[in-house]
Amino acid sequence: MEWLLAHNDDPDIDMECQAGSPQSETLGQASLKLRHEPEAAMESTMATDDVSTDTGAATAEVEDGASSAAVKEDKAEEEADDAPVALTNVKSLKCDECNRNFRREIDVEAHAVKTGHSSFSESTEEVKPLTEEEKQQQMQKVQEKIKERREQREEKERKEKLDKEMQRRRTGKEMVESKNRIQEQEMKKMAEERKKEKMEEKAARLRVKNQIEKDKLARKQKFQFGDSAPAPPAPVAADPPPVTQPHPKKEYDKCKLQIRLVGGKSLIQEFGAKEQLAAVRLFVQMRLPDQAEPFTFMTTFPKHIFTEEEMEVPLCELGLVPTSVLLVTKP
Repeated sequence: MEWLLAHNDDPDIDMECQAGSPQSETLGQASLKLRHEPEAAMESTMATDDVSTDTGAATAEVEDGASSAAVKEDKAEEEADDAPVALTNVKSLKCDECNRNFRREIDVEAHAVKTGHSSFSESTEEVKPLTEEEKQQQMQKVQEKIKERREQREEKERKEKLDKEMQRRRTGKEMVESKNRIQEQEMKKMAEERKKEKMEEKAARLRVKNQIEKDKLARKQKFQFGDSAPAPPAPVAADPPPVTQPHPKKEYDKCKLQIRLVGGKSLIQEFGAKEQLAAVRLFVQMRLPDQAEPFTFMTTFPKHIFTEEEMEVPLCELGLVPTSVLLVTKP
């Protein structure tokens, strides 16, 4: 059949038929009958024409089927070319804003958080794995970043430590200045009081001296003239020394105390002027829970050790207002 389709248009197709085929036998018999029997030859010729006609029809039908199949294939190829390409093999996720590909969804989320990008799509481009050299470079970058952050943290801690040290020094300097100022005020106050006492003692001695002189003069006159001696002149009252008006006592409602502990540490706290000294002891016990031994307080100027009875006395009556320094000592 394939040979017939290929040599259908050949003029000597009847002569080139293969031996043994049905068509070759039919054609050969027809030729012999044409030579010997004209009528039979005519019938054979008609049969041959019918066979040729049938063969041509079959050939035409095969050609029409082949042409239809070719047309369908071309049409299918055109439709396939015109149809959009579907992403059936997604290999990565792509950021539409910076055109960067990512292999995992967690990388996409980290990129979105870091950059603020929100437009992503699927992509068939495969993210190439890192080579050993690229891995080493990435590892080196990570180590450098860790080292940089560690240095920044250490620098920050160093600055904070320096600031704390400067603050501690300023606080200590202010405490020393406050202590010196308080001591100077107390010394001035005591000097004024001492000066006032000396003036009063001098005036008293002068009055006593004048009285002694008057008594001597009276006895001398009495001894010389006897009873007829003229009465001594009335003593002239000496001018009294000027009396300074005492300053009005100022009332304080707060008492600032500096408490020096045994180890050299100091505590500064402000109490009410009406609070008892026991409140100060309770404050020290709360700040020093390890202090198991009993203790009391002492002042150095003037030196005084407070007893257990004085713990119930308010601070204003103990002379600790407005500021004072207390030393922790054993009772």
